[in-house]
Formats: sequence, structure tokens, C-alpha cells
Amino acid sequence: MKITIENNSIKFRLTDKDISKLVKKGKVTQECNFGPSSSFKYTVKANKKANSKNLYIDLSPNHIKIEINPKDVKSWKKGDLIGYDAEMDNGTKSSLYVLLEKDLKKKKK
Repeated sequence: MKITIENNSIKFRLTDKDISKLVKKGKVTQECNFGPSSSFKYTVKANKKANSKNLYIDLSPNHIKIEINPKDVKSWKKGDLIGYDAEMDNGTKSSLYVLLEKDLKKKKK
């Protein structure tokens, strides 16, 4: 899983393996260590309260979490849908754009 952050947008790109883990275990987490006592985590979690119209994102110290409905995760895994996105009110003049997308691997010839 990879994340890209630019201005007021954040993109989570998940591989097929990540999406399979999300279906089976209910979440996928990655961690980037900056040293022995400092790290940054990012998580995608299946949550029944989330829906495809309103992805939920939470930022706590050193951890970004995004939640998606488990039914959407299963249909995402099985189908041709590339991802889910949402504009979220962040209390500022510009909203936060959130994107969850499949990492499409190019097939070798």
C-alpha cells in the first residue's frame, strides 16, 4: 500500500494483495519508521458505519486511518471498479479530497 499526499488531497493505492488482506482481516496497515522511537502509520479499515458516499478519515498523532464499508471492499475486490473517492469538509475554505484506488500492475509482454 502506498500513500500520496499533495495539498488538500490524499491517495491510498492498494495492491490486489492489500485488498485481499482487507477483505480477510478487516484492515491493512503500513508503517514508516523514522528512527527507533518515531514512526508514521497509515491504515485502511473495513467498518460497517462507513459507506461509499462518505469515506471516513481520521488523523491522530503519527497515524492516518481511512474507513470503507466491508460490502464495498468485497465488491471492489471482485469487480472492475478502480476505487472510491470523496470530498470531505475539513472546516477550511477548501475541502479534503480522499481517494482509495487499486494499484493496476502493467502486464509484461
